[in-house]
Amino acid sequence: MARWQNFAIWKGRFPHWRADGVEYYVSFPHRRPLSEPECGVLFATLMRLHGRGFTYLALVTVPEKSEMVIAVDREDTELNDLIIKAQKRFLKARKLEERLFFAEPYDRIIRDETERETFLEGILQAPEASPNIEDEDWLYIYVSAETD
Repeated sequence: MARWQNFAIWKGRFPHWRADGVEYYVSFPHRRPLSEPECGVLFATLMRLHGRGFTYLALVTVPEKSEMVIAVDREDTELNDLIIKAQKRFLKARKLEERLFFAEPYDRIIRDETERETFLEGILQAPEASPNIEDEDWLYIYVSAETD
């Protein structure tokens, strides 16, 4: 296992394993499948957070889940708080009161280039793998040019 700078383990907030200068894969299932317009609202809400302490390398929102590969840019950024803020904005925009995400997302420090490529490929294939998507040109996916 790689040695990371300022490594720490957190409980109750994600990312659960933290270190400086790493990339994370984060996935959170939705409590119910979202409609296509809801996927669009959630995707736009998440994209608004891009550049506010972290950078998306890839992001996809499909009816069943949202997935991302991110790099944290600032030490004072709490990814957990940003995702909760996105959930609140989504619920307010849709005039909903239900919780959108399950309590705990899955998060992982990306350990090497092979693992990074595996996660990026999974994000690219998520629309094809979703049983609730028929459109081949799924709009709610972002991949940074920096991932090449």
